[in-house]
Amino acid sequence: MVKVKFFATFREVTQEKETEVEAYSVEELLHKLVDKYGKKFEKLVFEKDEIPTELKLRDYVKILANGRNIEHLDKLKTRLKNDDIVAIFPPVGGG
Repeated sequence: MVKVKFFATFREVTQEKETEVEAYSVEELLHKLVDKYGKKFEKLVFEKDEIPTELKLRDYVKILANGRNIEHLDKLKTRLKNDDIVAIFPPVGGG
């Protein structure tokens, strides 16, 4: 199982600080989280592409797999294994 940690807006939508999911890639993990948490979660994470079956990660969403940004790994195709930790962050602002 992969441990998923939610922060800020994602924590509000899921009503959970963290959860565990069986998944072998970040893409599979996100689809399972959409199934579990519904459309509101989906809209926070994905933007619809022109092709209705393809989903694209929103630019402002940051996902870390074991502390490393998936943008520097294999993006949504990043492989996961048991005991990995994935953290999902919304946009951060302030000043």
